[in-house]
Amino acid sequence: MDADDRRAEFGMPVTDAVLVASPASSPLTADLTAALLQRGIAVHEPMALPAGKPHVVIALAHVVAGADLPASDRDGFADEVSTLVEPVFSGLRQAIVCMRETGGAIVTLLIGAAGRPGNDLLFEAVGGAVANLTRSAALHVGKSGYRIRVNFVRAGRSDAAAIASATDAIVWLGNEDASFVTGVEIDLDRAAHHGR
Repeated sequence: MDADDRRAEFGMPVTDAVLVASPASSPLTADLTAALLQRGIAVHEPMALPAGKPHVVIALAHVVAGADLPASDRDGFADEVSTLVEPVFSGLRQAIVCMRETGGAIVTLLIGAAGRPGNDLLFEAVGGAVANLTRSAALHVGKSGYRIRVNFVRAGRSDAAAIASATDAIVWLGNEDASFVTGVEIDLDRAAHHGR
């Protein structure tokens, strides 16, 4: 089954996405790309935009399992937060420029390796920064009259279930059914906990 068949099966207008990630290449980005392709969404490199404008730009920050930093290492901690947030900021900026004429959806996505104290602190710091960037971008595009929706999806784990849930959220947020949703955060971990 090719991408066109999958799009027809799922009945979604979302056909193309651009993934801007930090780190740029990881097993997570490969898994996310594969999950999106299974849903009928072709994923392009940031510098290889499709001929038409993408339907969704995904700006991803990934807090990896080995990212333990003691909170007392302030400079190292601040550098790590900055390293993870900068590609999200850059992705937002590029996406707004790319979509300001045609509209579309931008999804900021944070996936972490929660469960270790250093990672939880780093995950929450990066999450706070990405949430504020997302809200600021949503306000900016709204005030500018652009037809761009900007939303944030947060997942504390990077297992298959979290990637599947994140993919579902991206597909929904990129779909016209979510045309009324902008500036919001979808916290997949809280949703999972409330569902128990």
